[in-house]
Amino acid sequence: MSILQWAKSANHAQRNWLDEPIPESDVTELINVATAMPTKQNVPVYKLIASTDKEVNTFVYNNAVDPKLIEDKDDHGKVFIRNSMVLAPLLFIYIIYKNPEHSVSTSYIGAGISSGAVALAANAKGYKTGFCTCLKDDEILHGLKEKYKMSTLWNWECLNILALGIGKPNPGIDHNVVIRPEDNEQFYVKLHPKETELVSIL
Repeated sequence: MSILQWAKSANHAQRNWLDEPIPESDVTELINVATAMPTKQNVPVYKLIASTDKEVNTFVYNNAVDPKLIEDKDDHGKVFIRNSMVLAPLLFIYIIYKNPEHSVSTSYIGAGISSGAVALAANAKGYKTGFCTCLKDDEILHGLKEKYKMSTLWNWECLNILALGIGKPNPGIDHNVVIRPEDNEQFYVKLHPKETELVSIL
């Protein structure tokens, strides 16, 4: 595949996964890609968790809900479904926070550059990926800190959490199909056309 094909593959949010572990060497390589990407003046603007723990990833899934959109059920056949991108065998969790010496945009840009590079690299290695920001940030932070003992996550004010699922897709099932884990019922998520505008080539 070409770089363009990898990018097009990364554009599609994978919502169902083959239950197949990611080799440790691939996990390490993707972590190295994530942490090698630049932030403004190389200042820290996020904490990164790379989780292959099914319990942790299911915990995130159970909180993969945007509270502001909880009444908007049209996208999932009138039945509210959580965002299954995060049920991947490998989940990169970016805890984005504000470095007091820099602007808020610096934090978001830094996490975006890193996660975008990871998505491209993962697709280059034959995986699929899915981004998710519809998360109950406070509940996830509390659980990671208290239940999973990740007390080092808190330096400064958390702005948002960004999650990136990575894994092999379910064969023969479209990427936008959510498979509800409790009963294996399937729901299609509405697709949206790509509308990025190229203004000019100078």
